[in-house]
Amino acid sequence: MTALKTFSGDGTFEKRGVGTLLLTADSSGFAGTTLVNEGKLLVGDENGVGALGGSMTVNDGAVLGGSGTIGSGAGSLVSIASGGTLSPGNSIGTLAIDGDLAFASGSIFAVEVDPESGLSDAVTVTGKASLDGTLAHVGFDGVYDPRSTYTILSAGEIEGEFASVTSDFAFLTPDFLYGAGEIGLKLQRNDRDFASLAQTANQAAVAASVESIGFTAGNALYDAIVMLPDDPDFVRNGFDQLSGEIHASVKSALIEESGIVRGAEADRLRSAFGTVGASSAPVLAYGPDGANLAAPDQADGIAAWGSAFGAWNKFDGNANAAGLDSATGGLLVGIDIPVAETWRVGALAGYSHSSFDSDDRATSGSSDNYSLGLYAGSQWGDLGFRSGLAYTWHQIDTSRSVFIPGLTNALDSSYDAGTFQAFGELGYQFDLSDVQLEPFANLAYVNLDNDGYSETGGAAALNGTSGSSDTTFTTVGLRVSSDFMLGQTKAKASGMIGWRHAFGDITPSVTQAFAGSTPFTVTGVAVAEDAAVVEAGLDFDLSANTTIGLSYQGQFGDDVSYNGVNARLQVKF
Repeated sequence: MTALKTFSGDGTFEKRGVGTLLLTADSSGFAGTTLVNEGKLLVGDENGVGALGGSMTVNDGAVLGGSGTIGSGAGSLVSIASGGTLSPGNSIGTLAIDGDLAFASGSIFAVEVDPESGLSDAVTVTGKASLDGTLAHVGFDGVYDPRSTYTILSAGEIEGEFASVTSDFAFLTPDFLYGAGEIGLKLQRNDRDFASLAQTANQAAVAASVESIGFTAGNALYDAIVMLPDDPDFVRNGFDQLSGEIHASVKSALIEESGIVRGAEADRLRSAFGTVGASSAPVLAYGPDGANLAAPDQADGIAAWGSAFGAWNKFDGNANAAGLDSATGGLLVGIDIPVAETWRVGALAGYSHSSFDSDDRATSGSSDNYSLGLYAGSQWGDLGFRSGLAYTWHQIDTSRSVFIPGLTNALDSSYDAGTFQAFGELGYQFDLSDVQLEPFANLAYVNLDNDGYSETGGAAALNGTSGSSDTTFTTVGLRVSSDFMLGQTKAKASGMIGWRHAFGDITPSVTQAFAGSTPFTVTGVAVAEDAAVVEAGLDFDLSANTTIGLSYQGQFGDDVSYNGVNARLQVKF
């Protein structure tokens, strides 16, 4: 509360209660004694309006602050008892004492710094300031210049020194400079390594890189970290914000999304031969001797197709990297022809747009993806072979936000990457009455190369090097399908269940550096090492030459889940 009443006379004014009382009236004529027994007494507002004459005692547990004037000149004494606190300002300001100031043993002198003006809390004393075993505490509220000296107390005479000093800082220790009639505060770098508070490999890598910049460099990023409070979780959050792990995690998302292209190639080849799990209208048919031949009414055997798709990946966070959500949607189109009677070869092209979000790191990104691919397959009786390769160009944009006391950056980058992949698959078909089964084995190789990148937007901007990830996938499973009639329309229901194993670079990494720092390496979320994979689909023959279909794909395991849908159209000529 604020007291506007003017005090006068020579009695005793006692502050009780745990609340805060602000005195803004001119009570300089008061000649009595003020006792601050509980709570906080502020003499003077932030503009210095307010005065209280006489003497004052601040008792155990109570706090004196404000930016006004206390005392009536010679004979006035402000005494800070053991356990009492003098904390000048509102919160930053100068408290004037017209008289003497005495700190008892066990009393506390608490100061802060204004981050904009560079001014600190201070006390000016016209008489003598006595420091008798006082504990000085330097607060975190504010952003200090770690290489500046702040005057925190001036007096006509200073007797004694602070007995000890505490602070809220993790990596700085306050030091006091005693001069003629004043005491200065300077923060010194202590011997605690930044990495000593790190808990994860990414945090430790960031910490060591920032520390390599050095205390004397006057670097905004270094200064923000060196000024962090002695709160391990707060410090670790700062390292996490600086890690730039989004650049590594995006790799995992793109590697997982690569399966959409090779899946479309394999599905088209199964469809061309009418095998299990494919759409219901083949381009090739079995001849009398069991060989795959072009259907008699399709001597040219040209087929065109298109597939619109959408997919959503969720990567759970781990002890090192934060979780990532990704989504993609696009269109693939292709055309294929028969070759050498039992083979079919084709080509595809496609575009998709992907988005990435890691809320725990305040990061996001997107990628425009352009794909070209070739595929070929054959069917020898019940044994089918499918293969393909593709290359996808990625145009990646990322955004990161850094919110650390003393450092607020909005960081952006744009760079390119490319994915090459190849796969081969063998399947063997069994016919069981109206149901067809096909056990299969699939082997796929995926290589993702990314260009270097340079973020813009502030001192926390990262410069990353180019890199490459090589990941191999093996999948074994069983496909099942069955034809049925839906009214006058021929239809096929299909499904698949399998197990996918990944090896190689399943936890992508990036190497990067801040301006003036040594390079460091961080990892992102991992590709699922082992996962159950499932599919379910329905296809309908609109005519002898046209088929439409809708299918679902799912993948679950190792802290990664994937859900995708696609709608496809196939036309034979």
